[in-house]
Amino acid sequence: MLDGPTVVAAIEAAGFTHVVWVPDSHLGTWDAALTASRLTLVRPTREGEAVGVAVGLMLGGARPLVAVQCTGFFEAGDAVRN
Repeated sequence: MLDGPTVVAAIEAAGFTHVVWVPDSHLGTWDAALTASRLTLVRPTREGEAVGVAVGLMLGGARPLVAVQCTGFFEAGDAVRN
């Protein structure tokens, strides 16, 4: 399992500005490191909403990363497909 500081370092090195995420039992372990980073955290109510929020951020010039669990990606299928 990747620890929070390692994940944050990789996300920042890749040039992302925002993390749009729905924390679960695994992703939630990164919360302290993400909160302490320069990244802006956005916590939508569900995975499908995360995709729309990220698109809006991209239209505004940001570089968002969407982080959801794999079953959440299936829930976001309509947003990704459309």
